[in-house]
Amino acid sequence: MDRIALFGEPGTGKTTTAERIAKIANFKVVEASTAIIFPIASNFKKLPSESFLLNRLHTLPPKNIKISREEAMNIFSRLKRAYSSDFIAKALHELYVKSPKYESVIFSGLRGLDNAKYCSLHNDLVVYLKKRGFETERGFG
Repeated sequence: MDRIALFGEPGTGKTTTAERIAKIANFKVVEASTAIIFPIASNFKKLPSESFLLNRLHTLPPKNIKISREEAMNIFSRLKRAYSSDFIAKALHELYVKSPKYESVIFSGLRGLDNAKYCSLHNDLVVYLKKRGFETERGFG
């Protein structure tokens, strides 16, 4: 199985980069918010234990909800406080690595050093995208 995990701050092009790679190399793009954060937020008012949730993720009905970036960041912060700091990476691996359905996956929308470490330890190619400033883009920096 081939996996790439794209990390970076908001606006660095994680999703755009993932979509471009997917077109060229026939990867499935998995957006962390859509795959993990939104279904959890839609199905639980009170968060269950981390182990319970990791074991039940595959049974959660997908929710295609639209929320603002601010709401998504609030949900992410809530999950980060309630669970281990590498929870998002663990959850993505639970859903997509253990499933024989997917051969090549790009995880997009990830943040946090512990999530990056988890992905690296589990043989994902970890890529950090950095936003460039105006001066750098114009060749002044």
